[in-house]
Amino acid sequence: MTQKKIDKTLVSPIKIIKKTSTKAKDVLKEEILWLRIKNKFIKGYVYINPNQFKNHNSSDIVNESHELSFGIEEENTNGENLNIFDLSVDSQNERENLGKDSEQLLILKKIIQKEVGITNINTSLLRSALDQIAKSNGYKNISDLIMMLIENPINDIHQKLFDLVTMNDSCFYRDKEIFDEFINDELPFHIASNKEKVINIWSAACAGGYEPYTIAMILSEELLRGDSDWSINIYASDLSKSAVKFAREGVYDLSQVSNLPKKYIKNYFIKKGGKFYIKENIKKLIKFEERNLANHPEPMRHKFDYIFLRNVLYYFDAIQAKGILKAISKNLNEGGGIILGLDEKLTNTKFLCRQHEKLIVYNKVY
Repeated sequence: MTQKKIDKTLVSPIKIIKKTSTKAKDVLKEEILWLRIKNKFIKGYVYINPNQFKNHNSSDIVNESHELSFGIEEENTNGENLNIFDLSVDSQNERENLGKDSEQLLILKKIIQKEVGITNINTSLLRSALDQIAKSNGYKNISDLIMMLIENPINDIHQKLFDLVTMNDSCFYRDKEIFDEFINDELPFHIASNKEKVINIWSAACAGGYEPYTIAMILSEELLRGDSDWSINIYASDLSKSAVKFAREGVYDLSQVSNLPKKYIKNYFIKKGGKFYIKENIKKLIKFEERNLANHPEPMRHKFDYIFLRNVLYYFDAIQAKGILKAISKNLNEGGGIILGLDEKLTNTKFLCRQHEKLIVYNKVY
């Protein structure tokens, strides 16, 4: 029995439809095929009906428009039996008119989805991140970098890529209208209804600390003036280890703090050698922690009055986003709410909310 290795890349991705049977390997017309599933290679065999094809060389088999069957050696049979699966072109990916680089990107996206949990990955953002990493790590081109990422276990370069494609904030006071209405319209509501003088806030995707520090400065201005006895507790989380580390350090460039009101820069930063250091009285209000919203939907230890979830949901498909929202809403105190980004609106979801001009506070998500 002759075995020929097929050394060819399929232009269109294929998918396993279903297991159909188990056959003895020695009765099959076969050619060896290495099938890459995510970043692993599995040795299998193309099984064809000899009467269906005129030629049986390896290129003819791969290029056939007919559906093929794929055999994977069955365990505990010394390689004598194969589990047979039907294969066909993945019509969804075929519609994307994938070229070689796009096919590699598709595989890489699947790795990112598995490791990070996000389902919507912007191709332009991904290419930009890859270009940045390729240049800083001495790769000749993006394709070489992609192949390294696909073929190797998760390493520091993978982590850098994950950080770049999920980092959604790079300056303070982003979405100024949201923060202004929170100060002028929403915060007075909380103050009037809170006899205990406690406020608990979760910044659920804190990136480099810009959002939680902005919130801490706002609350310090509004609640801690004079001899106020308000208690401020801010929990800040992000899926990126390096982002959380950066946030804890609290050191920023002028370009990153330029959006802040001047009084905030004066009152809450120390300037040293062109850098701006968050003061300790602001740092102590915040607890930073790694947390992946997609992989850890379980309830938190504490309830929150507000959960900031700005510019995060577009990383997920509709079903996953709804699941995350429902899970997060279970961490709200009575009367509390979730705050999304300026241009974000919930669709195809039942909810209760307090509507301001730009700011919407979602109290319940069903």
